[in-house]
Parts: sequence; C-alpha cells; structure tokens
Amino acid sequence: MTKLLVLGYDGLDPLMLDYMPVLRSKFRSAKLDTIIPLTYPSWTTIMTGVPPDIHGILDFFYYYKDNRNTWKTRLYTANDLKYPRLHEILHITSKNIKYAVIDPIPPTPIHPPKRDNFIGRIWGVGLDPLSVPKDYLSKFFDTNMINKLIKYIRNNYNCNSNLEKAVEIIHYYHDGVEKLLKQNYDLVWVTMNLPDLFIHRCRESLHRIDKYLKPVLVELDNLAKTAQQNCPNTIIVSDHGFSTYKYRVNINRLLYDHGLIKPGRGGHNPLSQLLTRDRKHHRTVIPQIAISLARNILSRNRVLRNLSRKILLKLDIHIATHPMIDEELSKAYSPVPLTTQIPPIFVVLVNDPDYIEDVTKIIEEHAGVMVYIPRSKYPVIYVIPSNNRFPVPGSIKSPLVEELSVENHSLYGVVALDIEGLSRYSGLPEILPSTTIAPLSLCILGIPYGEEMPSRNLASEICGKSEENLGLIRYSKRWIIYRKIQQRLKPSY
Repeated sequence: MTKLLVLGYDGLDPLMLDYMPVLRSKFRSAKLDTIIPLTYPSWTTIMTGVPPDIHGILDFFYYYKDNRNTWKTRLYTANDLKYPRLHEILHITSKNIKYAVIDPIPPTPIHPPKRDNFIGRIWGVGLDPLSVPKDYLSKFFDTNMINKLIKYIRNNYNCNSNLEKAVEIIHYYHDGVEKLLKQNYDLVWVTMNLPDLFIHRCRESLHRIDKYLKPVLVELDNLAKTAQQNCPNTIIVSDHGFSTYKYRVNINRLLYDHGLIKPGRGGHNPLSQLLTRDRKHHRTVIPQIAISLARNILSRNRVLRNLSRKILLKLDIHIATHPMIDEELSKAYSPVPLTTQIPPIFVVLVNDPDYIEDVTKIIEEHAGVMVYIPRSKYPVIYVIPSNNRFPVPGSIKSPLVEELSVENHSLYGVVALDIEGLSRYSGLPEILPSTTIAPLSLCILGIPYGEEMPSRNLASEICGKSEENLGLIRYSKRWIIYRKIQQRLKPSY
C-alpha cells in the first residue's frame, strides 16, 4: 500500500472547501501562504520546502538583459533549480524509497529517476505527455484523452462545455490514482491543473459557484475521499487561491508620478509597427471582444492567421496610443504582458539596482499591495495582489486606482491533512507556510530534513517525529554534485 499520497489541486481556494464535505470533515485544513501565488514558483516552493529565492524559480519567466542592455525573457526550467524537489531529494539520498511523481513543476526537463521509480508529465502549455521510463505513465492514465480535454478547455470559453470536459478530466485522474494506489509505492504525488484551468476559462464560475464550479469541486472531493480511504497518509495542497478584486492598481502610473519612468513615443502609431512587435516605446490595449474573436477565428487555423497578418501589414492603419515608456531610460517600469491573458502577479524591472529599495517603498506605501524581493538583489520586484487590489502595469496616463472587478489568483491556497499522528497535534495554525509540505512529507517517509528548510520544526510537531531522529542534510550541496554528474553521464528528457 502507498505510504503517502499528495494530491495537488491547482487553484483551490480556502472558501471552496464549503463545497467539499469530505475535505471539510475528514481532513484537518488550513490556509497555505504561497509566498508568490503563481504556478511555477509556488509549486516549486511546495515541492522543495524552501522559499523562491533559495530554489531559484521566481516566475514563469526569467528576466535578463542581453548584450544591448535590453530586457529579455525565457521560460524557467528544471535546469534552473538551485534546490532539489521532493522526488529529487529522495533520488539523492541513500534510502530505498519508491516513488511515482506526476507533473512536477517546472515540467521540463525531466531528470531521470532511479530504478523502479517513475516521473510523468501530463499537462503543460505546449507540452505533450511524457514519461520516464518511457510509456510507463500510460499504464495508469489515459494521457491522450486527458491532454485532448485540457487543450479543448484552453481554446474554449464556453462555461457549459468546459464544465463537462473538466469533470471528465477528473474522472480520468480518479481512475489513474486508484491504479497507482494499488502499487507498492512509498510516495505518490499527482498534480492536476484543476480547478485553475477551468476558472481561467470560465471566470463567471467564481460568481455562479453552484452552477459552474460546484460540480468540479464535488468531483475533486470524491477523489480526496478515495485517497483518504486507501492511503494511511494523504495531503491535499494547492498553489494559490482565487479572488474577485474590486480595485485595479496601475503600477506604471505610480512609478511615473514618482519620476521613475521616462515617457516614450505616443500618439498615432502604424498598425504594422505594432504587428512587427516594436514594443520599445509604446504599448496598445486590445479590447477583450477583439481578443476573443481572434482566438475563435484565427488561432485554430495557422494559414488563415498568417494570411490575415499579411493583409493587415499592407493596410495603412494607425492606432491611437497613450504616451508610453522608454524602457531603456526609465529607472524602473512594469512591462505589459506579451500574452492576452493577464498574469496573476506582475513584475517591476529595475534598470538601476540602486533604486530597488525606493521602488519597493513607493509600491508598498501607495499601491496598497504586497511586494516580494529576492534576497539575492535580483533587479526584479514581484508585486502581489492584496487588500482587494489587483496590480496591473497600465499606462502612465491611467488613473492610479480604478474601481474595476478583476478575477484572478490570490495569496492563500489550501492544505488539508489526513495523516498518522496528526490526532496528537492539536495546534494546527490557521495559516501554514508553503515551505511546510516538503519537510512534512520527508517526516512521514522517515527521510532527513534539509538544513535549509525553514519549516522543519513545524513539520516535526505536525507529524510527531523529532528532528533528532530524522537527521539533517544539506541537500543544496548534494544537488550541485548530482547535477554535475547527471549533465556528464545522463541526458535530461
């Protein structure tokens, strides 16, 4: 029988537990402080037990300057990890722990596991299902069908049809988890991109929970019930919650008012200039109706999309834009997203590192939102929604604060526990740090803590095993050695 099962429900909010009777009555739950409520850094924190500035995954994208001193981005990958995740910790210890991990974050590359263990990837934007060892994942999950349903939801905004597909996805996961629990694994970890994916494609679900969101939550609750009945230790965890924010705060307006942004060009700009992605001095905001139309008509047909682009480039069309930002001469600014979907948190890029503290103080005092700064003095400030305020880049001519409803990620996720020894622990805090999950899992499995894990004492209190009995290991050093050996001897998948 599996000793520990961890189910990751992406985007599960504490308020959603009201619709999940099993989690509410059979598990002991708390809010989870996710530090940065964004998929990549939050799940990595949960799986490593250390904060983002230690494990090194701070966003979806890594920001850096090229040879021309211009900001560029690339997607974070597992090669950027400065600290091992739970399955990688088990890999580099001498303990004989058998594990199956489905969808670790970041999803690529997959570092090959030890013999008798396996790692699988089912979902990921632009990524196909993958298993190491090859084809092992398909023994438990119908990956083709799950991936097909996920792609359908990503490309569709109809709440009714997306609800049907989301419930079907959970049924496939339920079947796969039941199969895994019949195997002789010490640890099974399965992360699902629900309810997050469904909510992003049906924002009305946060306002009409009974009609749209409740059926998804009921199915997730049924999966938790199966886990609780078939595994002695079960942890349910989410990487962030969801909220409807009343106010939108325009960060660039705030930075402009404090003399940190230098305006660039504005006025009437040729459409051809926008389509060729000359975003250095101006941005434009596309109406949501146009975005939806483009998605439904153009995005599914590459030939039609390319033809439309060529036609628009030949037309002498000008679009009026506000005076925008000179990204090179500004001391700090918040970049406008390159995708149409507004990310849950925003970054402020600081061209002059001497202004990091000043920029932080200005945002905290005048924007009413939270700020996270890596201790490494990396010149990027992370602005996090709080106090019913959602940060957006905005224009330098936008009002500082707008009363405009925004549905998106919130800071607190969920942790729900049904583990042996928990009955002896009476003081589960109302809010647990997201750095608790990995050391708690190590405690249950009888594996030494990482010296760098800040929540190991709390994990010991919850699971009832002392730090002295488990021991301490500096996993960061072992990880460096392992990565050097792995890069020489084995490919990453």
